[in-house]
Amino acid sequence: MAVKAKEKKKFTFAQFQIITFTLVGFALGALISYFYFSQLFDVYMAQKLKYIEQDWSRTEYFANRLADQTIALKKLLIQDRVKKVDYEPFDRTVDIRSRIIGGDTLGEKVPLLKQFEEEVNMVISYYNSRMDLRKKKFSYLEWGNITQGYIKEYEPTKPEYNESADDFNGKIKIFPYSWVAKRKKYKTLPLTEEGKITPVQTATEKYFKTLPGASREVEGPVPGENNPPEEEIKMKK
Repeated sequence: MAVKAKEKKKFTFAQFQIITFTLVGFALGALISYFYFSQLFDVYMAQKLKYIEQDWSRTEYFANRLADQTIALKKLLIQDRVKKVDYEPFDRTVDIRSRIIGGDTLGEKVPLLKQFEEEVNMVISYYNSRMDLRKKKFSYLEWGNITQGYIKEYEPTKPEYNESADDFNGKIKIFPYSWVAKRKKYKTLPLTEEGKITPVQTATEKYFKTLPGASREVEGPVPGENNPPEEEIKMKK
């Protein structure tokens, strides 16, 4: 007996509908996933950037307070008619502070911080050298104590900002964050340069270290040694 040839199954309309709806389902699912995850990562990156800006705002706040202290010290020196003072570091500190506050982006603000610290250090170094002024008036001691308090608040804010900004910079280079970064045109955030504010010296007397059988000798550099007191201060001693 001859073997009957197998009949080819016809592609039915029902099968066509199943395949069509399956493909449409996949397409809709992909589209929904695209918009969902895009929105999800977009919100995450925007929130992270907001937190970084808040970290920076603390750095900027205490830098602003240090600039205010620079102005306060300048007023004291002018009021007491202290001679031979170089006010350029004082003025540059305030000028850089204004540029930091006036910056529109972190890219404009952060690089100025190194210059700001250098000018503040020059002001504090001058203050540290004037032991005679601290000995003469309590207002200078008060200035030193307030300033040192702001320095202690300022110092930890920089590493906190750097840690957050560095994490952000790493994320925008990897998928899926890079996907959002490219679409939103996020750029790498600048990090603060290494540097510290000079500690404030509030001593009003030279420090001596007494050794058994030895004469009293000054230990280390003495603030004010190269800046003799003003004539009017000498007369009162």
